[in-house]
Amino acid sequence: MANLGFDLGKDNIFWCALDGARGAPVYVAHGVENYRVDDYREDLIVKSGAIFLRLINRIKPIKVAYRLSLDAASSDQIAYLHFPIATLISVCRQAKVPSSEFYTRSFTHKLFGLDKSESKEDACDRLIGEHAPNWKRIRNATLACWASLDV
Repeated sequence: MANLGFDLGKDNIFWCALDGARGAPVYVAHGVENYRVDDYREDLIVKSGAIFLRLINRIKPIKVAYRLSLDAASSDQIAYLHFPIATLISVCRQAKVPSSEFYTRSFTHKLFGLDKSESKEDACDRLIGEHAPNWKRIRNATLACWASLDV
């Protein structure tokens, strides 16, 4: 059973599913789901919730992880970076799937058991592989998912 990781961008939900252990992650799938953040706040919540529910029903994860951005500087950014996360937490709770929160600063070399001479991004590509399309944009979702794997 895989874990499912998420990262949010403007108009996009990036996701990656991994199996295995933190020391030996195994790629399962990844993707980008598009939605319009210019919609009313209620529509943003409903659309993102439908996307999360569809992915959780498809992947059937044992855990969900997400990267929470601390970069929101405007009310619009707060809406598209944080409202969907609240919706994800609610969807996970209803589906009885535990969720974990990570920040970019959470992704330390120590967490992943990496030597400091190798970047986390390079290690991610080396251990998990590069999977087109949009792999570089999905990397934060992948790092969140990787961090959620059991040791």
